[in-house]
Amino acid sequence: MKVGIGCDHILERDKSIEMVEALCALFPEAEIYTLAHRPKQVLGPLERKKIHSTFLSHKASTPQELRKYSYLVPTATKNLHITCSLDIFIDVSSGLSHGLRTCKKTKRFSYLLDMRGDTGYKGFLNKIFSAYLESWKKKNLLDNRTLWVETPELEKSLKEIGRDSKVLRPFVKIEDFKVIKAKGFTHSAFLVNAFSLNSQNAKKIAEELQKKNLKFKFIGSDEHLADLKTALGEESFFGEKCHGELAPLLSSAAGLIDFDKHPYSPIALECLASGRPVLKSGDEESSKELEGLIPFEDLNDLLDKLPRLSNESWTDKSEDLRRGVVKFNEARFKTQVKRFLES
Repeated sequence: MKVGIGCDHILERDKSIEMVEALCALFPEAEIYTLAHRPKQVLGPLERKKIHSTFLSHKASTPQELRKYSYLVPTATKNLHITCSLDIFIDVSSGLSHGLRTCKKTKRFSYLLDMRGDTGYKGFLNKIFSAYLESWKKKNLLDNRTLWVETPELEKSLKEIGRDSKVLRPFVKIEDFKVIKAKGFTHSAFLVNAFSLNSQNAKKIAEELQKKNLKFKFIGSDEHLADLKTALGEESFFGEKCHGELAPLLSSAAGLIDFDKHPYSPIALECLASGRPVLKSGDEESSKELEGLIPFEDLNDLLDKLPRLSNESWTDKSEDLRRGVVKFNEARFKTQVKRFLES
């Protein structure tokens, strides 16, 4: 069985790249087709694969730049030849690569990621071509391919346009995160996911935590919070780190504050896997599924619920929190892919 794998980009490590790596582990002979690729920007096994890309590789060096040129994606997909010798083609799409074109005889599967945490690029040309691009995206979802989706919410949205799909929950590297019970861990510092925060909310959170004399640290991508970083100092920002550095910090924290509306944001799952609770923006559904996930509606609601994170009783429940996210592991993801393909 000859398999091809598609994705939006190979420009920067993100959850889509991890999904592609998992698929490549299932199909080691598969070649990769992507909209944009810059060699050696994503370290790991993908660079040893044969990678086919479009002219957007010469324009975009980051995912943000690819979003900037998204109005060119329909043209780019027409010019990327995907061999008709493939039996199966699987793409991991953040809203673009599911438009890659394959031959009719190739069985097609698309895994759509829920991009609620994505700020995207909204430039002048994108606004002009936005209606056309959205129509193009929708058209490519209405053919006879099999659709997998990351969240039940995305499944519901597709149902509204008459398209059936199957939920295939994402995974995080659960094995990289452990429950650590050490005398030196006071669980007094709060971690704040910087990725999904605008500068105004980040500043408000910092001010409120300072008023309460609470320790805190912003973690994750924080380039957009440069002014706040200057005001607070580098010591209040952890940045993006490998799992080896992130895991001990999560295990020792009071908990995580996460404004990412994605129900399964990776950092929230990683924190729960470390046995620490999460205050998370969003609805009640995720909290029913995951113990230790406390939803909040807005900044005021967050501040009212903040004391619930500092309760040391969470230490006694740490193993329960971890057990709740074990189902979000890579082995289960691969097993589900195999079952879907076999069925």
